[in-house]
Amino acid sequence: MAPWWTTRRRTRRLVAALQVLADRLLRDAGEVRRVLRDARPRPGDTDDPLLRAAVWGLDLVPGLASDLVRTPPADGTRAYVGSVDAFARRVPLRAAAMLRRALSGTDAHAAARLEHLVALWSDAFAVHFRARWVPVEHQVEHQSRTVVAAALHARERAV
Repeated sequence: MAPWWTTRRRTRRLVAALQVLADRLLRDAGEVRRVLRDARPRPGDTDDPLLRAAVWGLDLVPGLASDLVRTPPADGTRAYVGSVDAFARRVPLRAAAMLRRALSGTDAHAAARLEHLVALWSDAFAVHFRARWVPVEHQVEHQSRTVVAAALHARERAV
């Protein structure tokens, strides 16, 4: 039997996992876009920074989803997939939260729909990732190691 890391099956599993994440990213962003499309009065008529930021994030989604599956890393790990998963969940969640704030005074129905999405997706995120407290000393140690590794990498590239 070939070593696990050389099998094509692992690559297919990585691509399949990333495809699931890309599909969810597109679906969730689509839900937020539908609320935005149906909102009254037309949100595009205002110059609200929250609205602009939310739309900007939603506009990035198709390219992000495509990039996830186009060129998966050869050394993709479960940690990599987990990181992409967290990122892909947060993009539409943040857009929904910003839009909820932007629309709360103008469209109660849209704000309520967005509030439901924010609550649903926040709960799903918390359940899926099971956040736990990391002691401050461990955070500092990790951040220090990251800074040292980045500095060493930058120095190697400069030489």
